[in-house]
Amino acid sequence: MDETNMPSARVPTPHKGQQQLLDLPGRVRVAVCGRRFGKTVGAAIAAVRKCQGGSTPKRVWWIAPVQGQCDAVEEQIAEWVAARTGRIPPKHKNEQEEGKTEDADVSATPTPAPASQDKPSGDEDKPAWYHRRSAHELYYAGNGSRIEFHSAHVPDRLRGAGLDLVVVDEAADVSEYTWNKVIRPMLFDRRGEAFIIGTPRGTQNWLHRVYLMGQSAEHAGRYASLQLPTSASPHIAPEEIEDYRREMTPEEFAQECEAQFIDGADSVFTKVTDAVSGEPLTRGRPGETYVTGIDLGDRADYTVLCSVAVGPERLEGFARLNKSSPGPAWWTRRASAIPCSIRSGRFIAGTSCRSSFRRRARRTSSGG
Repeated sequence: MDETNMPSARVPTPHKGQQQLLDLPGRVRVAVCGRRFGKTVGAAIAAVRKCQGGSTPKRVWWIAPVQGQCDAVEEQIAEWVAARTGRIPPKHKNEQEEGKTEDADVSATPTPAPASQDKPSGDEDKPAWYHRRSAHELYYAGNGSRIEFHSAHVPDRLRGAGLDLVVVDEAADVSEYTWNKVIRPMLFDRRGEAFIIGTPRGTQNWLHRVYLMGQSAEHAGRYASLQLPTSASPHIAPEEIEDYRREMTPEEFAQECEAQFIDGADSVFTKVTDAVSGEPLTRGRPGETYVTGIDLGDRADYTVLCSVAVGPERLEGFARLNKSSPGPAWWTRRASAIPCSIRSGRFIAGTSCRSSFRRRARRTSSGG
C-alpha cells in the first residue's frame, strides 16, 4: 500500500458559505463571518486537505487567542479522523531539532516515520492519522504532514517555524503585532498560505485592514476576503437569529450576526462619530489652550484621546485607537492627529499606566 494513498480523514462536507471561504483565490484569505456561521469548521477542512494533498510533508499551524480555543478545534479534527488515529510514531532527531531557531528551520522539513512504523507488512488497515495530545499535534502518516495548535497569548514564543499554511482563528482578538511581526514572516521560505478568520471588532482593528486589502485590486492574488452573515449557515434556524436580534442593540447585532465592522458596538456610548458636527480640524485653533485626556488601552483594547478647548469649554479633538505601541514615533503620529499636542505641557494618567506612558512621552519629547 502506497503511503500517499493511505486512508484519509472523513471531513464534513462544507456548506455553500464554507465553500466560498475555501475557494478564495489569494495566498492570504480573510473570512469575516457572523457568529456560528461555521468559519472555524471551514478553515479546519482546509487544514486537513492541505495535509492530505500531495506526497510532500506539509506543516500547518492553527493559532487562536488562547489555548482553550485551539484545544476545541484540535479535538474536533481528531473526531473526524477518530477511526484512523493511533499512537503517533516517535519524532526523529531532525524533527526534534527543527524549529529551535529561524535559520535552522529554513532548510528543515518534517520527515515521515519509516515505512516499517507507518505501514507494517500485511497491515492494510494501519491508521493514516495519529494524535499526540501532549504536543497538541495531529500527524498524517501518509506523507509526514502535521497540524499543530498554538496559543497567541505570548506571541514571541511562536517564532522559529516555517509554515505551509497557518490559520489565525478569532483574529480580531489576536494582536496586529502577532500577525505582522511573528506569523507573516513564517510563511516566507515555503511561500505558505494563511486563513484569517473571525467576527469583526470595528474599523480600528487590523482584521478590518486585511479585509480591505482582500477587497482591493491592488492586492489581487495575494489577499482575498469575503464577508458572510450568520444567516448564510444552513444549520442556524432563522427564528434563532430573530430572537437574538430582539435581545441585542442594532449595532451589536450588525457586528455579531451580520459581520459588519461597527465602531463602538461594545461600548457604553455608541454612534459617537455621528454626534460630531462642523468641519474637522487638522490641528488646534491658533491661540487656543487645550486640555487633553488620554485613556490608554492595550493591544486588544482602545486608547481614547479627547481635547477640550479651555475658552469655549468645547470638545474639539477626539481619537479612538485600537492599538498601542512602545515606539515614540507612534506616539508622535497619534499626537498630530488631534487638535493639540501631547508633546508639551503637563499630563495626568491613571496609576495603572502612568509610568509606562511617562517613559513613552519622555522619549517622544526628547526625540529618542
